[in-house]
Amino acid sequence: MGPSDHVFDAPSIPKNPWKKLLYLRQEEYPDNYVDHSFLEKLQKNVNVRRYSYIPLIIYPCHLIIHANIILLFVGLFIFLYSEMIKNNLLLLFFNHGAALAGFIFWSLLDVASVSPAFTNICSPSFWCHINLVHSFNCFKRSFLFFFILLGLSPILKTLTKDTSCDTIWAVSTILFLINLGFHDHSFASIDRKSESMIALNAGIFASALLASRLKSNDQVFGLVSSAVLLFALIPRLLRMVRVCYYF
Repeated sequence: MGPSDHVFDAPSIPKNPWKKLLYLRQEEYPDNYVDHSFLEKLQKNVNVRRYSYIPLIIYPCHLIIHANIILLFVGLFIFLYSEMIKNNLLLLFFNHGAALAGFIFWSLLDVASVSPAFTNICSPSFWCHINLVHSFNCFKRSFLFFFILLGLSPILKTLTKDTSCDTIWAVSTILFLINLGFHDHSFASIDRKSESMIALNAGIFASALLASRLKSNDQVFGLVSSAVLLFALIPRLLRMVRVCYYF
């Protein structure tokens, strides 16, 4: 048998390179052919964010804190409605004292956000960074707001005079759920203008409905001022704490 008798078929070399196209018929390749470059552009876990254990514990606490704020307000209403709080001035002093303490704490955080070295109250540099004009305007607007609210207390007391208590309880529950659902639980800056006004309006409206079930103007004023403190000021202060301390 001579050399010419040994004939081997050379492997067929495709003329056209393989293309990664779905509806293109490539006759040089079998239907189950998988090229080595098929997965070269595959990206894995592109949008994965890794969390540590502590933030996963802290993040749900913000929702729990706001739910506790709502429960605290409901408990305060129950005490006033059942007349378990005899001295209404105690509630007023508590509200004003809490507002003053919150404003002082806000000023501390505001100065600390400029530089951590300004956290010492006894330091002269701390008081140099306090905007006294802004503080005076805040106090002036606060007193004006509370005086207007005090004048509107008799109107709020008779706002839902012809409405049954069952309707008030049901609507207030729905409004509190709206306040909890639409409340801004994000970590964005406190200066942004996209804060949820739906949650704030729902909370204040629910407090006005519940205040109309109370018996005296002092109780109405105390409850609505507490609602402003709990639903407007405290969430903003908590957001300031989250932004400054990154949790």
